[in-house]
Amino acid sequence: MSIEARLFCLLSKIETTYGVDPTPAVGTDAIMPRSFSDDPDIAEIEKPRVDAKHRTVGKQIASIAVPLEVEFEAIGSIASPMVEPMFGKFLRASGMIVTEVGAGPVTGQAYTFSSLAVQAAMTLYAYKFKQGGAALALRHEYNGCRFGWECSGAVDAAMLFKFSGMGLFGGVDDATPTVASLVFPPETSDGANGKACTFTIGGVATDIKSFTIKSGREVMRRDSILGAYGVREIYVTAKPGFVNEITLDREVQLVATRDHWARMLAETKYEWSLSWTSAAGSVVTIAGSKLQEGSFSYEDDGVLRLNQTFFACDSGNTGDDALSITFS
Repeated sequence: MSIEARLFCLLSKIETTYGVDPTPAVGTDAIMPRSFSDDPDIAEIEKPRVDAKHRTVGKQIASIAVPLEVEFEAIGSIASPMVEPMFGKFLRASGMIVTEVGAGPVTGQAYTFSSLAVQAAMTLYAYKFKQGGAALALRHEYNGCRFGWECSGAVDAAMLFKFSGMGLFGGVDDATPTVASLVFPPETSDGANGKACTFTIGGVATDIKSFTIKSGREVMRRDSILGAYGVREIYVTAKPGFVNEITLDREVQLVATRDHWARMLAETKYEWSLSWTSAAGSVVTIAGSKLQEGSFSYEDDGVLRLNQTFFACDSGNTGDDALSITFS
């Protein structure tokens, strides 16, 4: 029987020691992404020889790393006390730290960047099942995984978090996970489309059709001959001058209501907040204290619109407080 590409299961767990498998469990660590891709990046070294027979002795594997992309619908939690969203650990593996909001019971989970903190990393198990054999699968293990992220939403689309990163190759083997033991989030925690979204800048609500927020962080690989497959570590970093970029497709307003031009030219920074409420009542809020308006172009879908870029900035020279993500 062949391996069915669409019979798939993903487990994830934060590592205690970088690159060391913490053994994700079928009963507690199953997650339900919207999409997933893992395509190994394998480097080869040619081994030519010069002799009377013009022989070639083949190639040798030099290094292996695994680019990863995982996408989730952005939802919070309807449990009380509130538990971490299933993709919250991916935010922690993106250079962010989590702080519980409220006490007795916990009412929210807040994520912020912390460049000087020890970066969390995770192990992923990707099961790809054999057709006709519910418990037979190939198990792909990826260790030390870290990510960058972006999120997006629109009036006719769900709010999504997309994590793009990389992991260390941990091997492939046959596995027999007990499918009946998989525990996924309840469907009642599904998200909603953009009709439940609000976006405010400087205390003024702005009408938007769609948005994209990019974290401005990137994932790098630390190549080393000490690594099992030529890669010692995957880590999250930011280039000098990196920005957290926000793009909005928004309606043009009168100057008396909101002067886009004056705000852009003055280079003034404003408080901002995006709030997304799911059908079940959970809320995802992304906010910051310093949002600067950037360039724009006109769009036309029958209504005059702006396609405008914004930049979320830190409030000072210390800390990473350009944006926070709260699930409540």
